[in-house]
Amino acid sequence: RPSTPSAKMEMVDVPVRKQRAKVLRQVGHDLLNAYLNNEIGKYSSVLVETGNSGFNEHYIPVKIANTCQAGQIIQVLNEKVKENGFMGKI
Repeated sequence: RPSTPSAKMEMVDVPVRKQRAKVLRQVGHDLLNAYLNNEIGKYSSVLVETGNSGFNEHYIPVKIANTCQAGQIIQVLNEKVKENGFMGKI
């Protein structure tokens, strides 16, 4: 905005911004995968939203091998990483 200190700063070129954004996205992706892989073999509390999927306490999507009633909070064993979330079983 005009009259703010940042308005007087030199703008970063668009290619540099795009490269920095790409690097940040990759770092975020790598950190998420490291976290997910570290949680394999552990249990998490999952709020079932449909018959076989929901979200855990960290809002990570979880696909459940068993069919459950929507609205339940269940303990699910994280068996493997799939599509930025977990596959698990009760």
